Amino acid sequence: TFRNRKENYVDIVMETSCGLHNFRVTMRHGKVA
Repeated sequence: TFRNRKENYVDIVMETSCGLHNFRVTMRHGKVA
């Protein structure tokens, strides 16, 4: 069960990182536009 929990945690971290990156890119393009 620990392994599954760890994998889920990694998925959440990756999802959050991608979300923050997309948000930054969107804000950057928004400022440029």
